[in-house]
Amino acid sequence: MNDDHHPSCPQCGTPATPVHYGLPAAAASEQAARGEIVVGGGVLGAGSPRWACTRCDTRFGDIRPLFSSGN
Repeated sequence: MNDDHHPSCPQCGTPATPVHYGLPAAAASEQAARGEIVVGGGVLGAGSPRWACTRCDTRFGDIRPLFSSGN
């Protein structure tokens, strides 16, 4: 999930923040505290969002293509 291009929120236009899944390590917890990432929980499911807006709390973008075969 290392992507330098952060899309804009489709609701309010704010630059989106990447959503990270799994048990966060200390570094990820620090990133979340600084607002650099959003912790998405430990389970990926159908429709798990790739991006979050920290302004209006909209979640969007399907994370599954990042994990599909061939990538």
